[in-house]
Amino acid sequence: MDTCYKLHDYPKESRNCEKGKGILVNQVSEEEGNESGDAGNCNMITQEQYAQLMSLLQQNTATTNMVQSRASLNTDNKMHGCLRPYCTPNLYTENVVDVASTVGLLDGEKVQVVSVGSSDVEDDWTGVPSLAIQNKTLFEKLYRKKPAYAHMKVFGCLAFASTLTNQRHKFDSRARRCVFLGYPLGTKGYKLLDVENEEEEEEEPLSPAARLFHEPNFNVHIIAIMGCKTVIYPDVVKANLLFTLLKHPRFSSLQVADEKKRGEMKWVRTEVDLEKHVIVPHLDSAMDAPDKFLEDYVYNLTTTVIPNSQPLWDLHLLNLKTSHSQAIAIFRIHHSLGDGTSLMSLLLACTRQMQNPQALPTIPTSKQRQKTGNNSKSFWVSFFVLWSFLKLLCNTIIDVFMFVATALFLKDTENPLKGPPGVESRPRRIVFRTISLDDFKLIKNAMNTTINDVAVGITQAGLSRYLNRIYGEGRKDGGETEKKNNLPKKIRLRSTLLVNIRASTGIQALADMMEKNTEAKWGNWIGFILLPFDIAIRDDPLDYVRQAKATVDRKKRSLEAIYTFSISELVLKLFGIKVASALSHKIISNTTMCLSNLVGPLEEIGFYGHPMAFLAPSSYGQPHALMINFQSYVNKMSIVLSADEGTVHNPHQLCDDIMDSLKLIKNAAIARNNQAMLM
Repeated sequence: MDTCYKLHDYPKESRNCEKGKGILVNQVSEEEGNESGDAGNCNMITQEQYAQLMSLLQQNTATTNMVQSRASLNTDNKMHGCLRPYCTPNLYTENVVDVASTVGLLDGEKVQVVSVGSSDVEDDWTGVPSLAIQNKTLFEKLYRKKPAYAHMKVFGCLAFASTLTNQRHKFDSRARRCVFLGYPLGTKGYKLLDVENEEEEEEEPLSPAARLFHEPNFNVHIIAIMGCKTVIYPDVVKANLLFTLLKHPRFSSLQVADEKKRGEMKWVRTEVDLEKHVIVPHLDSAMDAPDKFLEDYVYNLTTTVIPNSQPLWDLHLLNLKTSHSQAIAIFRIHHSLGDGTSLMSLLLACTRQMQNPQALPTIPTSKQRQKTGNNSKSFWVSFFVLWSFLKLLCNTIIDVFMFVATALFLKDTENPLKGPPGVESRPRRIVFRTISLDDFKLIKNAMNTTINDVAVGITQAGLSRYLNRIYGEGRKDGGETEKKNNLPKKIRLRSTLLVNIRASTGIQALADMMEKNTEAKWGNWIGFILLPFDIAIRDDPLDYVRQAKATVDRKKRSLEAIYTFSISELVLKLFGIKVASALSHKIISNTTMCLSNLVGPLEEIGFYGHPMAFLAPSSYGQPHALMINFQSYVNKMSIVLSADEGTVHNPHQLCDDIMDSLKLIKNAAIARNNQAMLM
């Protein structure tokens, strides 16, 4: 207590009043301009001024809030501090609001008293000495010990916050530079502002891949259509967005040009107006064709772009009963915010399991092969490892050569699915079908393949059926039957298969992308593989899956995805956005289509309490006339087509051909199993 009195001086009635020779916090020292050489009266404020302060603090009485007040002394060549009658740890504030009044100090200076909030002062005035109890505090009389004031700091002072051990490496800093703001209510600790991270978020430049998606020929948007089993309540969604999606800086930042850095784009944090981002159209509940209305609604979305004056995302909530759901939520996100894996992971982080509302969804991960130590076969193991490495090296060289050749001159055969120049600026018709995932698993188990092999197999089977029909339309015999082969010989049709090059992680690590200092990588971290399709009419439908497995296994024994990503990044850094954009556009234009396969949750999830029925992601703005996405969810698989109707005249028929191919391959697999059992 003596230390406190030495800093703030003794009460007027105290016998030790003459002992106060320290510099008062809110007074100036003799060296700083007190010409009389007198440190001033022992009191910082008079009784009249003290009463004036108390009346200001009590003018808006509320029993639920504690006292928060702050006074700023801002004079030339004088100290800056908080005006307090004595040491009162409960009198503080975090933000300056309205100026209530001014109070004069004994030396004639005027200070502004700022009042924030209101409360009953009497209940929190336990740290103030009183004459009624022999210049002791209520805390000291109650607990028979003096209160501790060592934890009190000066507002706005420099502070260092310790970094967590699990979020730093060996050579990282052990603390971060911060500014002291105050004391959090109900917690024994300090509230700090991390200035360095704040500046980094506000002025972080866009990555080269993000800037690429702002080029006119790469203005790509991702659309995720989510079906809900119940009616969607917009107010519930808006309230939860504040604590989930908007926590991520990319969804609360603008992309602006930095004039100091020759117009380079950077992220700048801004206030998000949810009324502009969450669109709830008024719909007629008695409409005749809700499925067609949903398809047309998404088609109209592809004719527009999100304005740059706001964060590049929006959410459309349609309480529209379709054949698969009771309501629809449509997320539209610009591709510069992240790749499909990042954005789908963020979307899943906004959901919870319906059976366990506190648990995040789980997604299947690749199984690690167990290593067995057998020294007797060490020679053959070493030989196999060496052979695998040589094969990997050889495949990678061939694939990189094909990638470079495609960038320079190698094109796909002109076919009815290949879009003309400028197709990226056309609107897209997005159609989807939801089928049972058990059909994929049945084929997978029968053929000893993967779900991805089955997806590639039924895709090339469906494309073969669709192209065979189109090539046979001009012939007299019709050419529509599957028995007649109308396809041209040696047709080259390739797809850019999007591959996530991140290490395989669980949904928890992917959800941590929303938080700071996470090891999970955010942004566009995708490579692509040039995947050739076998377009032909097969007598045995299972041959499509066999051919797909051979092609995919060959691509797995290659580092093509990593090298395509690295080459794209290198061209961006060396030659700039324009050259990289032209190169990427040419590679994609020289192929026919795009294919992706995303793994979804294993259990039913709820979007802010709304149980989901299906999930169908796609995109528009890419230089392909056709994009096919596969998305699994619980025991369902969604097949989503994004097609330019000027090129793919009947995307519904193409989707039906893929579905029919799945049925044919499934029936062939069942027949094969039955025949094997009879033998």
